[in-house]
Amino acid sequence: MERTTVIIGAGLPLNLDIPKDENFPSTANITEQLCKPYPDYSKYSTKVLYQTDIVHKIREYWENRYPVLGGEKSTANFEQIFHCMEMYLSYCHSWENNCPNTSINPVFGPLTSPSVLLDKNELSSVAKQFIMRLMDIISKYDAYFKNEKAGNEVWLTDFFKGLPTPDIFNFNYDNMFENIYGEGNYVDGFESLANHNYKIFNPAKLLRNNCALPTVNHLHGCINYWHIDSFNDHLREVLFHDWVKYPDYQTVSKKMLGTTQSLPHTQTGDTIFNGPIITGLNKEAKLNCIPFDFYHANLVKSITDNPRLLIIGYGFGDLYCNQLIERMNLIHGDKARVCVIDYWDVESYESWLMHDFTYGKMNQDLGTTLCIYSSHTDFAAAAQEIGKDPVLYRYDSGQLMVGIRGFKEAAARKDEIIRFLKS
Repeated sequence: MERTTVIIGAGLPLNLDIPKDENFPSTANITEQLCKPYPDYSKYSTKVLYQTDIVHKIREYWENRYPVLGGEKSTANFEQIFHCMEMYLSYCHSWENNCPNTSINPVFGPLTSPSVLLDKNELSSVAKQFIMRLMDIISKYDAYFKNEKAGNEVWLTDFFKGLPTPDIFNFNYDNMFENIYGEGNYVDGFESLANHNYKIFNPAKLLRNNCALPTVNHLHGCINYWHIDSFNDHLREVLFHDWVKYPDYQTVSKKMLGTTQSLPHTQTGDTIFNGPIITGLNKEAKLNCIPFDFYHANLVKSITDNPRLLIIGYGFGDLYCNQLIERMNLIHGDKARVCVIDYWDVESYESWLMHDFTYGKMNQDLGTTLCIYSSHTDFAAAAQEIGKDPVLYRYDSGQLMVGIRGFKEAAARKDEIIRFLKS
């Protein structure tokens, strides 16, 4: 059976006809929204609800401490900021030296000390709000896409329904592909239960998918995930930090309000914020629960079984995924077909290339992928060749196709993409 591995990154939603307001899902806009002040419930009283700009302070401190490269100041995105929040809350156990549970004291903690002092209770209060605010933003464009009257996105639906049966690994947190295929026309591993408004995950249903349906894998979480109400109902199937799937985000957002739960820890003792969506830079450590662990297993299986790989809007920022992408050639040899589609916002292609390559701003794993599958020996030569047809360029190696003018323009040439993947 012909199947296609499809990796979806944050760049895909930017191709949709959605309002460019405070809910526009670009990394830059999300970062701005998440850095605005939050209610500080750690100082809550019946008379006053304080506001805190602690997230903005972290961002400002981070950006002022890193050097200027190529005449441009370093800027922190929301994932880097959340990583700082997460690590500070973890290491403060060591700094305060008042936690009797040695298993949640970071191993490296005693050798560190804070260079900036933050209020732990204030930061802890904000961390969950940070995730909820991010989920709120995602829910807005998710609802916009689901509403057919909001825009004309037939091109998107037609493209994905025309692919050789895809295994879709959606690194975003939306329900776009559930909406594209419709209930019953895809497999995500979740099964409905009688008398419950949520579904629980069955790995065998996903990994033994023999019904020729697309699979939808939320490797970095989904706004429809949350915990079950009572673990006693599913002692054999659901562990403490596992996730189940609810019918909509409205249900999840109500359940998140006012709830608390102990957080898991890595093997090095670091505390990680185990939310229904995975953000920050400790993604690998957060894959150790259902359904993320089996979605990762399915990614490995899909890349191993299928020589066709389509990458859309992915910035090559996740090392565990990049390693798999780079192994396509090892697994499939000359039969490997890799198509990378993204949007590179450049006015002058050649001056941008030399500037960003010189100052190390281009992702090195992206460069490695271009070199492996284009048969070029250096990134600059591989990237410059794309200029011959920036919308969709096929290299002479026959293994690589790249488009850098956005997915919507490339999707207009979907027949070329499908012919390439099947070649």
